[in-house]
Order: sequence, then C-alpha cells, then structure tokens
Amino acid sequence: MTPAAYTLADQLYAAAPWNKLAEIYLIALIDPATDERHHISLMGANGNHLALALYLGETGRRRFNAMQELPMPESDRIEMILTTPQLQCAFSERSDLMKSELAAIKASGKKYRGDCWPSFRRFRPGYGPSPASPEEVTLLCHAIEQALVVAEQLDDFEDTMRYENGHHTILTRVQRDGEWVTEWTENDTTLYAFPEPEAPSFLCEKISRHQKVGLVDISFQMLPTPIGRNRESSTFPYMLMVMEPSSEFVIGCDLFDVEKQPYETLPSAVVDSLLRMFDRHAICPSGFNLASPVTAALLHNTATALGIRCHVKEHLPVLDHAINLMLSRMM
Repeated sequence: MTPAAYTLADQLYAAAPWNKLAEIYLIALIDPATDERHHISLMGANGNHLALALYLGETGRRRFNAMQELPMPESDRIEMILTTPQLQCAFSERSDLMKSELAAIKASGKKYRGDCWPSFRRFRPGYGPSPASPEEVTLLCHAIEQALVVAEQLDDFEDTMRYENGHHTILTRVQRDGEWVTEWTENDTTLYAFPEPEAPSFLCEKISRHQKVGLVDISFQMLPTPIGRNRESSTFPYMLMVMEPSSEFVIGCDLFDVEKQPYETLPSAVVDSLLRMFDRHAICPSGFNLASPVTAALLHNTATALGIRCHVKEHLPVLDHAINLMLSRMM
C-alpha cells in the first residue's frame, strides 16, 4: 500500500461526500486499464458505515439493483452484501483492521485516531473481506478521485441518473485522451438473475418413486461468521438444513465451503445434496416450504422435475428454531 493511497483516503474522509450523495446515487466508472464498467456508491449518509464501494462489473451492478428492488429476509440481504463483487475504501476503528493493514499504515508513516482508520478491501463470493491487491488499490484510487470530483460538482443529493425521452442514463466518468470527463451513458437497471440449476434427472426419477410425504421446510443460507486460519484468508460457510415440520425431524443438514466447493458450482452441489437426503430416507416430499425467494429460485427446477411446488413463507418457526439452536452451539 502506497502513502499516496492513504493520502487519497484521507481526502475522502475529510470531504465526506456521503453527506452529499446517497448510497443509491451511483456513479459509473470506466476502468482506464480494461474499459470495464464499474459503479461507485458512497455509504455513510446514516452515519453508520463510512465507505466508498466500487461494485465490479455487470454482476456487481445487477446484484446492487436486486438488493434495492427485491424483498428478501435479512439472512439473504447480508449474504448479498458480503458476496457482491466489490472493492471498498472504508473507515473504522483500529480494532477492525487486519494485521497487514496496520503494518501497511505504519510503513506509510501515517497516524490515525478514533474511527478514521482506512482500509482497502475486496469482497468475493464466499470469502471474507480481505486486503485489496495493488491493482485493485489502483482501481479503487481512481474511484475515490472521481467520486471527489463529482461530489464537488453536484448539489446536495442531486440525482446521478436521468430519465429523459424514454432513456435511462447515468453519470459516467471515463478517460478521453488521458483526461477524465463526464458522459451520460445507458444505465443498467437489470436485476441479478439468481441461479436456477438443473436437477439430475436420474435422481429425480428415483425419488419420485419413493414414499410420498408432506411438505418439508428447507433453508439454505450463508452463516455470517467467517472461518479460517486468519481473517485475511477466511471463508463464509453455507448451510443446507431440511426438516419435516410436523414431527420436527431433521431430514438432513449439510455444510459447504468455497475452499472445497467453488462458488460457481455451489448451486448445483446444493441441489445434489438435497436430493440425496431425500433418497437416503426414501421419501418424496409433496412440496417445499422456503423462507427465501433466493432459495426458491435455487430449487425451482428441482421442484418442477419432482412435480411439486415451492411455497415461499415469511417464517418457518420450526426450522428457524432448529437453525438458531444449532448456531448458538457453533458460536
């Protein structure tokens, strides 16, 4: 980490652009090194988490859109925040920083007190936040510089998006002939499409011949406490739990970790694990009770293949109690 990066972070903290721009007022940024499109969001208008986030690429933007537009339980919202590809320059107390971050600040000659200690971090699906790479810090510094320029030019809480003549555009910072300029480019309002993996047909055919039982409660969620040797290389475990609510019988519970199961193949692994639980007990449910629309998307094709339906409910009290009991024993 260079002293220049920390100086830029100091300028961001002093300018406090989150007092002028709400978190939802995104600024598009074209990476001068790759021409990839990212989106800047300034967090801190409510005084809680002071940070500049850079949502990376199409996936980062569309996941941000989904977080703003879709109703979802708190567990899904936390998972969305922590697994959306992004970089952050954030400010917090010294105790929140990792050892390498404290060492980098010391090497830079900077000194901080209170809650203004800066960190430069990356967020990847399935992993805990970790220090950004030199290339990521460079990109994050571009984002900070351009956010400061835009915040200086705009009125307080002026919208960074326009809706004119049927076109939806967004304020975009891009380099032209070595100079940063503002352009208004097409805004991406598409919502992130949650994975809907196909179910193995041979397993579905086998399970459909098993004994028919009632509805089962299913939860698939990220556990919010990271695990690992240290904070800089931690991962978030995922848990699949299935119960028969009337008897409170736990049909199965499985844990997943992106160190062992790549995040991209996680949805298919969850479907396979679920079906094998049913097969081990030689049962075929009459339907799925789910507390999450994200899990409903995940299991949509599985339910269709079994000829049953997904029922999304706000609360699954029996399953929720079992999960809370298990988590209390794990902490």
